[in-house]
Amino acid sequence: MHMTFFWGKDVEILFNDWPNGKLGMYILALAFLFVLAVAIEFFSVFTTINSRPYTIVGGLTQAFVYGLRMTLAYLVMLSVMSYNLGVFIVVVVGHTTGFFLMNNSNVILWETYPNQSRSHSLPTYYFSLFKPPTCVIDNLEKIRRRFLWGDSENVSKIHWISWDKVLASKQLGGLGVGSLTAQNDALLLKWWWRLKNEDHSLWCEVIKSIHNLHNNKSVTQIAKNLSMVLGVTLLRSPIAATAAHRIPFSEYIQ
Repeated sequence: MHMTFFWGKDVEILFNDWPNGKLGMYILALAFLFVLAVAIEFFSVFTTINSRPYTIVGGLTQAFVYGLRMTLAYLVMLSVMSYNLGVFIVVVVGHTTGFFLMNNSNVILWETYPNQSRSHSLPTYYFSLFKPPTCVIDNLEKIRRRFLWGDSENVSKIHWISWDKVLASKQLGGLGVGSLTAQNDALLLKWWWRLKNEDHSLWCEVIKSIHNLHNNKSVTQIAKNLSMVLGVTLLRSPIAATAAHRIPFSEYIQ
């Protein structure tokens, strides 16, 4: 909803004696536009604001910034219709600067949902160190299924494609979303690859000394020496099942 002021030879809209040469009329009109824009923007995002104080303050802040931008935009219109070149140049420069400084894509005023970079980095960090229980993986997959299908606690929509098809790679006709279990196994097995290729680094020497890995052992023998975090992961993986007792560790990693 945008409020536009138009005036002609004998036209008066919203304000008596509009327009005239008084500065107060311009200020009154711009103040009215600012309040209207703030109210519209705040109520448009009201459904995404919960009862927590910081989200309410964030919503008001975004509405305030939106009101400033709309007021500057209409000031441009007024300057053009008033044939005031100086005001037009100043407002255009100020509005352009404010757009880049206060653009919503560059400044996050509040976060209703977790930041995307943090939400992606946290599971990657934990998945690369630990083997989570099956119930944890199932709950995470459940959250992903609900998000993809648009389900909620009270609403269940039609699932036009099976979840296995969603997780399958694009080469196999799936959507390529990927399984969390496969991601977890891949991140854990990457440590085995680093253990072989970074054998002269300090952390590799420490791990080898603790678990007695200096000898060239098979995959199964090394897995039995390691802790549950990495050892059980490797023993359960399909790669280890085919490599055990047949392929030495060095050849398996390479």
